[in-house]
Amino acid sequence: MTLAAAPAIAQAPGSEASGYDLALVLSGGGARGFAHVGVLSVIEELGLPVDLVVGVSMGSIVGAGYAAGLSADRMAELARAMRLSSIFRPRPGRVNLVDPAGVRAVIAGIFGTLRFADLDRELVVVSSSMTSGQHYVIRDGPLVDAIVASCSIPLLFPPVSRDGHDLLDGGLIDGLPIAAARELGARRIVAVDVSTHARHVLRLPVVRHAARGMINILDRRRPRAEVDAMRIFSRVLHYGTQHPSRPPVELLIRPTFGRRRSTLHYHRWSDMVVRGRAAAEAQRPALAALAAAGFTDPT
Repeated sequence: MTLAAAPAIAQAPGSEASGYDLALVLSGGGARGFAHVGVLSVIEELGLPVDLVVGVSMGSIVGAGYAAGLSADRMAELARAMRLSSIFRPRPGRVNLVDPAGVRAVIAGIFGTLRFADLDRELVVVSSSMTSGQHYVIRDGPLVDAIVASCSIPLLFPPVSRDGHDLLDGGLIDGLPIAAARELGARRIVAVDVSTHARHVLRLPVVRHAARGMINILDRRRPRAEVDAMRIFSRVLHYGTQHPSRPPVELLIRPTFGRRRSTLHYHRWSDMVVRGRAAAEAQRPALAALAAAGFTDPT
């Protein structure tokens, strides 16, 4: 198996690129993704004219809520209702250790039968294709299916099949899909990065060297038609050691969390929201300038 060093973007059928004036890109990050809600509260107050929302993993959940017209206050209520035990239902003895029915039930409880066509704003959900080794952009169909595909953590959840692709968490390739937004024609971008940056450990020279040695061993196995655990593990290691180059953005908001607020601390949802709002408040002048430009610039 040969892994692409710089994967391009695979799009779902019917997802041709078009132009957008201002895109909001929301990263993955597990429970830290609740910080997106705090950022959105400031964006709402300023009336930022967002016409494209691009979300990955937890960012796809919050982004879908925003695109569906849910207020930041309403999304904070939903965050309070999320429980780690509801999302991660163990099933010992299986290759995929978590029952995907849990996360699907949580997402369905928020969005029901909504489809992309029902949303107030254009939404793009980014997943990772194990079949092509590229981003997979989803812009149509049921919201629940797309979000589950973007949130399926490798080796915990099984891949989601769609149009011949085996899809896993979008953050596997890039947890902040700025490139996807530019590829779709976004002229200006506000990006919010709440990821843990845990993959930085894999980029340390000694760790990266060891990881690539493991990848070479795994890649010499006899190829199999299906996506198995070892192939997924190899992909995780591969992308974890990469330094993804991202296009520049007009504004990057990066909340701070500290070591005691991890991706699994769902019970600290309110603190995550507060930290997201604080990060957005620090950038309020820049956000206000983007809002004003959106109303005065005819292009």
